[in-house]
Amino acid sequence: MKRLKQKILFLLASEKDFFYHRDFSYRPYNYLYHRLPKYQDSSIRDACLQMVQSGELDRLLRNREALFRLTSHGRTQLSLYFPQMARFNKSWDIVWRIAILLPGNNKASLEKTHQAKLLALRKMMLLLGFKPLSRGVYLCPMPVADKLKSYLIKQKLNKSIAIFEANKLIMGDNAVFGHHLWGLKNLAEQYAKFITDCNRLLSAIKTKKDLQDKDKGSYCRLLDTFFLLLQSDPALPKKLIGFKWPFSEAKDVFFKLQKECIDR
Repeated sequence: MKRLKQKILFLLASEKDFFYHRDFSYRPYNYLYHRLPKYQDSSIRDACLQMVQSGELDRLLRNREALFRLTSHGRTQLSLYFPQMARFNKSWDIVWRIAILLPGNNKASLEKTHQAKLLALRKMMLLLGFKPLSRGVYLCPMPVADKLKSYLIKQKLNKSIAIFEANKLIMGDNAVFGHHLWGLKNLAEQYAKFITDCNRLLSAIKTKKDLQDKDKGSYCRLLDTFFLLLQSDPALPKKLIGFKWPFSEAKDVFFKLQKECIDR
């Protein structure tokens, strides 16, 4: 259900560049049914009603038809699913943040309360942009040490972890290291394929009044692909990547496709 809710928020926001815009349109259930063919209609309805109760969606009735729109709270929640998007185009201070869980904090014999705190800590570190390097060792190029420190003190975990900062590699290259750690080559290839597929579909539907079933299937797959690409993208600094990252091009062509398909 959590993934379905994420995708509903994504779809209701994706008619425009939701990283910058806030004014969204009301859409009926059918709008979601057609774009989420892998989910049952009843599951989509249940998810929408739950998100109305939680304040993420606004609901109104028009001619006895239920319509839904993303609220400001829903947009905020959506941004939490893609926290790395706020880091795009940020400059890099060429400092690596290294967090190490101290010995004893990986044992299954720990109290359940402490285990739960450590699990929450790992999730928090991933949201901040840390990448697991090995068991208990995490690496991040972004200036998030203060945020992590505040979280550790608040959760009384400051004795469970050590945080270091390093401003140079003794051996090796930052970009090569970053490419290997985050698998950037593979992700860039996925972006390239996505861009090609979007442009191909745009060319195919440009002169059509209505989308054919084949076009609709391709459109739904591209929606899903972009959602997954956004979640996979680490949004690393330009200086660390070393080449033009294809996110911006992929985003632009995606919203062009959305504009063509939104009401078909």
